[in-house]
Amino acid sequence: LMKQYCKGFSAQPFMYRGGPGFPPEKKYRYLEQYGNVLIGNSLTYENNHLDIFDKLRGINREKRQQLIVPINYGNAYGGKDKFIKLSNIENTLFITDFMPQKDYFLLLGSVSHAIYGNIRQQAMGNIFWCLRNGIKVYLYKDSVIYKQLKEFGYKVFTIEEELSETSLKETLSEQDAVHNCDTFFNNLKNKDNAEDEFHRILKKRNT
Repeated sequence: LMKQYCKGFSAQPFMYRGGPGFPPEKKYRYLEQYGNVLIGNSLTYENNHLDIFDKLRGINREKRQQLIVPINYGNAYGGKDKFIKLSNIENTLFITDFMPQKDYFLLLGSVSHAIYGNIRQQAMGNIFWCLRNGIKVYLYKDSVIYKQLKEFGYKVFTIEEELSETSLKETLSEQDAVHNCDTFFNNLKNKDNAEDEFHRILKKRNT
């Protein structure tokens, strides 16, 4: 687009993919039985919690399948207490206090499904962790995140068309869990190559 409208524009393209803070070893995780459902990553309007809750109220959930909703940062809806009251949804654990990363990911070990209502790019570290660990991820189909992940080759699902009672009882297949893990590490390689290319361009420009 810049080349089309700006004469003499000569920047070099590169793609940055992947996510930070992940162990280097490649080991996929397959969940045979369904567990809890993670909703969003923070108390922000962009998470569209209330729309997701409305969708879930029309779905019969097993009592043992708890919703886990992190709201320990962000201050939308007038704060945590008002949001919890406004949510009015059963069998839900709201994370209201800070959790060390180790404890947070230990809690996510009970999660088999994750729903992210973000339309803009947000919560990518959390989403990549889910994809890396065999969790079934749902996104709005007009989300830039959904489009980006599909382009990268991940197996992800839509909130509008694929989130259902049956789907919440079905875990990500072992084949898809392996595929998402492979895709994650392949994109990490692309990320490293992109960083090398980026530094090569900078070096060339400065000489």
